[in-house]
Amino acid sequence: MKAAGCDVDLEVSDNALLALQGPAMARVLQAGVSDNLAKLPFMSSAVMGVFGVQGCRVTRCGYTGEDGVEISVPASRAVELAELLLKDPTVWLAGLAARDSLRLEAGLCLYGNDIDESTTPVEASLIWTLGRYMLHLRIPPPISWLNAEPDQ
Repeated sequence: MKAAGCDVDLEVSDNALLALQGPAMARVLQAGVSDNLAKLPFMSSAVMGVFGVQGCRVTRCGYTGEDGVEISVPASRAVELAELLLKDPTVWLAGLAARDSLRLEAGLCLYGNDIDESTTPVEASLIWTLGRYMLHLRIPPPISWLNAEPDQ
């Protein structure tokens, strides 16, 4: 990217990632942050203290079909933050299998599992994601996408 004239740097941090997903997320997290989560729109992030753990990057996103956040937290304080979140009785631990069942119900694809660089939006049932972009640019989808047939 730098060779192409882009201003890009790689920053490596010693962080862990916690995800808080579901209808109670905003209520639970708002109790532990001073920032107004209502002003953190989907797919945006801000650095803030979370339940006293400073230097967390909170990103509003979801991979379960529910409202949620991912919290990038200094690795040395990840267990502490997880335990603080778990003090709320509506917060439960869940693993990747639970997340995967929810993402499948929501129709969300996992790169490398459900889709890869050879998968067209039609094959992945994701053509809806291109609507505004393609309309804005006035570009019709490639005919090969429309004629694609799912693998048998």
